[in-house]
Amino acid sequence: MSADILREGAARRQQEGWKGLRPWSERILVLRSDALNCYVRAGASVEDSWKLESIEVAPSNKKVPRCCLEVKDLREDAVSFFLFSSPNERNGWLEAILSAKHANTARTQAPPPEVSQRTTSRPMPPPGPSGRGEERLEVVATAEASGAAGSDSPDEETSSSEEG
Repeated sequence: MSADILREGAARRQQEGWKGLRPWSERILVLRSDALNCYVRAGASVEDSWKLESIEVAPSNKKVPRCCLEVKDLREDAVSFFLFSSPNERNGWLEAILSAKHANTARTQAPPPEVSQRTTSRPMPPPGPSGRGEERLEVVATAEASGAAGSDSPDEETSSSEEG
C-alpha cells in the first residue's frame, strides 16, 4: 500500500464476540490516508485492514471509560474495540481517523477541474461584414507601431490606392 502513514501506535483489541467474552490482545495500529491497518506485532503482515470509507468510528466506554474506540466495518457488519492507554491517546486516534476519513471523502468526491470552453488563442473578430477589415487594421497599426510595416512578409498587403 503506497499511502502515507498518518499515525502509528499500540492498542489492545477486542473483536465482537459472544457476550463480549473475547480477550483483549495487544495490536499495532497504522493509520494511512486511505485505510486503518491492524498488525499482531511490528513487522508482521496485516491482520485486518479497513478502508476508511467503509468504517464508522465512535468513542466507547467498553473496558475503561474514555479510553476505547469502536470501529464498525460497514461491509461485514463487524465491530472491533480498541483500548488505548489514556483518554488523550484515544481522542488523538479518533480525531486522526475522522480527519483522514474526511480528507479521503473530499478527495474522491472532488469535482473534475473546469475545462475552458475557449478553443483558440486568437480573439474572435466582431460579427458583421466589416469584422475582418477592422481586425486587419489593428494588425497593420500594431505592425507600424513596432516598425515592422516595411517587412516583406507574405501576409502583408500593400495598398497603392491608400498612398496617393
